[in-house]
Formats: sequence, structure tokens, C-alpha cells
Amino acid sequence: MKKVLLLVNFHAGTGMMKENLPEMLEVLSAHGCECTVYPIPNPNMTTHEIIAGAKGRFDVIACAGGDGTLNHMISAMIENDVDAAMGYIPSGSTNDFSRSIDGGRKLSISEQCLAIAEGKPFVYDIGSFNERYFNYVAAFGALTSVSYNTSQDLKNLMGYGAYMLNALASVPDGLRTRIHGDVAIDGKRVSGDYIFGGVCNTNSVGGVATPWLSRAELNDGLFEVVLIDAPANILELNEALTDLRSGNRESTHVHFYQGSDISMHMDQKIVWTLDGEEGSAVDNVEIKVLHNAVKLMVPLDV
Repeated sequence: MKKVLLLVNFHAGTGMMKENLPEMLEVLSAHGCECTVYPIPNPNMTTHEIIAGAKGRFDVIACAGGDGTLNHMISAMIENDVDAAMGYIPSGSTNDFSRSIDGGRKLSISEQCLAIAEGKPFVYDIGSFNERYFNYVAAFGALTSVSYNTSQDLKNLMGYGAYMLNALASVPDGLRTRIHGDVAIDGKRVSGDYIFGGVCNTNSVGGVATPWLSRAELNDGLFEVVLIDAPANILELNEALTDLRSGNRESTHVHFYQGSDISMHMDQKIVWTLDGEEGSAVDNVEIKVLHNAVKLMVPLDV
């Protein structure tokens, strides 16, 4: 039998994992899986400690939760040199990463569990960020706090709309955001005053798709870098957002690059978000692509 370690975040998304757990275990066991379940956050053991103790014992280490839950699991696996395949049952509010992996489809819990039990491994890149790791996005500037400052109730009620409402509400503060950065992308150097910057390996961020990221390949050894100039006024901000939505490659406000080795030096300590989770404030960042570093079980038809 396939041995599966399943980490379940009962607080993610609408909090339905407690009700969905019996279905998950039923599907997995019916398809030849022997499951060990840990609820997370766990009062007795951290995710890191759970996975450290799981090394060499399981064929698949899976989690049910949001993109942040997946971030913690992947980080713990890399830090503990655990080479098992991964499984992911998304139950967050945006689930950006699963949309990129599953071709934009929203799979049922049964389909996600079947992928863990009988699917195929998809090998893809992740990023190292100084001493941490991220699965699909590292970002700074205005609007990046939206994902972790939006209340869970509002996320549950309005889904993607909650993010956009909070983004619009933060525009006045955003107009005052001006972060000077010196950036190097595979040796190419650029600098400017930015309102937003993101290093991405995904087709959408915050549940919002843009042509700038639509063609991103998750295992090509490259990350997409998006830098948005700090606007002088609301009109320039609107132009930048319009260019972002349309994917205008001639934009004078939005700059798009690709690379595998990215460094940034800021004129102040900036709080970054990693996979939608609030990170630490830093003024120097080194981001590198870890090519084909992890493997995730996906449906056979993906």
C-alpha cells in the first residue's frame, strides 16, 4: 500500500476540512493508501518537526489547506532533505498555485485525492529567498498585504472579490508607496522607484490572472519578475493597472523580466510576502530558482 502522511489545516478557507476529512480518507483508502493524519497548526509539534520525523517513512507527504499551508510543508521538506512526492488538496481562499498546476480547473476533493493515490508526479521549480523558500510568489510593496490582512470572514463571503476590494481601498496609501530598488536579474541591472515588485512562478497572484503571467512555465528554470513604477498620481496608477490587465509589453509603467538569479537592494527595510504569508522586513534579497526541486502528484490528464 502507498503510505501517505496527510497534514490537515482545519482553519484554512471556509474551515470545511473537518467535514471533508472523512471523504478524503475514504477515497485515499479505497485506492490503496494507508494514511497517517496530523492536524495543523499542531499544539504539540510544528510542521517542521512532523516532517522531520516522517523522513523515509512515507511515499507521499500531502497537505489540505491554503497556499500558505503548502508553503510551510514544502519548506519543511527541503530543510529536512525529504525526497517524498507531495500531495496538495487546496482549501484556501484563492489557491493560486493549484489553478496554475491544474490548468485553471477547480478539482473536487475526490479528484485531488485520486491524484495523490493514482496520479503522476509533476516536477517543478521553487524559489529560495535568503534563508527561506517560496512556492509561487515573493512580493513587496503596495497591495501585497492584502492577502494576509483581508479577514477570513470576508474571504469566505466574497472570494476573489475580497482581495480586489481591499486592493482598491489601499490605493491612497499605495500612491504614497515609493520604494527605491537596485535590481539584478541574471546580471542585467535595472533600478527605479517602485510601488510593487513580484518574483513569480504562477499564472495568477491573489486570484487575479494577467497576460504577463499567463505563459509562465513552472519547470523552465526561470521566474517571472514584475516591477511597477511608483505613480506620480492616480492617473498613472490607473494606466499601470490597465497595462497589467492587458499585458501591454510596451508599457512605460510595468516592467517584465525573466531570470533564475535575482537580487534586490532597497533603500529601506521592506516587508515581503511569500506565497501570501507575511515575511520579514529586509533591505537585501537574494532569490534563486531551485530547478525541478520538488514533485507534486497531479491527475493523469494534466
